[in-house]
Amino acid sequence: MKHTVRSLVASDVEAEAAVNATLRECARKAGWTRELGVTLPGGSPLLHGFTSVFRNAKEAEDIGYRVLIREPQSSVDLPEDMNLKIYGADPEASAGDGTLQVRVELEPGGTVVSEPATGCLAEARTAVYGSVEDHIRLSNVINRVLNSGSNRAQSRFLGVLGDVRNEYSSCMKGRGYDIGVMQVERWVSQNMKPYRDAGEKPSGEELRLASADGTCQEQVQLAQKLDDAYFEVAGDWVNKHESDLLALAEKKKQAHERALAVLSSTEGKQP
Repeated sequence: MKHTVRSLVASDVEAEAAVNATLRECARKAGWTRELGVTLPGGSPLLHGFTSVFRNAKEAEDIGYRVLIREPQSSVDLPEDMNLKIYGADPEASAGDGTLQVRVELEPGGTVVSEPATGCLAEARTAVYGSVEDHIRLSNVINRVLNSGSNRAQSRFLGVLGDVRNEYSSCMKGRGYDIGVMQVERWVSQNMKPYRDAGEKPSGEELRLASADGTCQEQVQLAQKLDDAYFEVAGDWVNKHESDLLALAEKKKQAHERALAVLSSTEGKQP
């Protein structure tokens, strides 16, 4: 189950890019030909809640650092009628109207999350995730995972960072970077500017830094040790929800396959 839970909270940049591409194409068909602002999810924390933790150099090179992804341009000037066509009904405006919203109860008697059932964004999410409901469940599983144990394991996580600090720093210095453990993303945000779009792979200095970071993290087994600390606290919750988590992992796998197909079919069409 450890692999299953890790896969659920891992970032899927192809799925994000596929939703973005499908949304833009739908908006174009609806008559919107200008730049369209799209709000993408933030970086995906792992089981411990930290971002930019990698299992090896390849993973780091593939994902890189979210702070270097360009923010889409704002679409605050989107006319009301076009906003409805593209983004669907506002949950506040359609309160009580179940036909316009997809509502999902994440846990029995727990939080209920709503998303528009109509509009280009709903169509894009359905194209990639299979349904708006499945998008809600997959995009919110990270909160369930973190709430199940991460908030109670902070001292364990800090202990792990302390244990690997010296070895990690030595490894990074050997590769030309005087940056401490879990400090790379901060260094990147202070010394580099966003230069790529969601779905694009890292390159140049980011790629070189990510390679060094991922190599050193693997050397000290940072991801493995942080995950182990999480499961020490949240193991009971994971076992209790095993069937649900396995089903969600299969849906995420299917969504990734759909995303690859979407990106392949739209290659060269997006500006």
